[in-house]
Amino acid sequence: MDKESLAVSEIEVGKKLAHAMDQSNIAFDAALWLYEGDSQGWKYIVVPHQEDQERKAFLLELSKLINRDVRDFDIGDIRLLDKNKPIINALSKLIRVDGIGGIRASRNTIDGQYVDDAYIYRMAIN
Repeated sequence: MDKESLAVSEIEVGKKLAHAMDQSNIAFDAALWLYEGDSQGWKYIVVPHQEDQERKAFLLELSKLINRDVRDFDIGDIRLLDKNKPIINALSKLIRVDGIGGIRASRNTIDGQYVDDAYIYRMAIN
């Protein structure tokens, strides 16, 4: 998906996925769309609550959830990140969303990390 294509439909399906993760007790500290430059485009970033949680198991649960409840979401758009990644660390210093919200962060530099564009549903990093 290119930069121009983060449309209302993608924002809504991202919110639907965040709500579905909450309702299914999939523990996560952050969920957001992040524009990662022209080569990567938009990715749906999920930060699992437990850092040591096995990625394959988490992705399997997420895949089952998407197939069951959010069929219009492309699992290929998901990227798991640890909360210690510089971009997540920077965003968590600027923004906190404990429930499911909708905050746009565009063209910001936070602690040396440039954020071209992001749409944040949850950012609850401790």
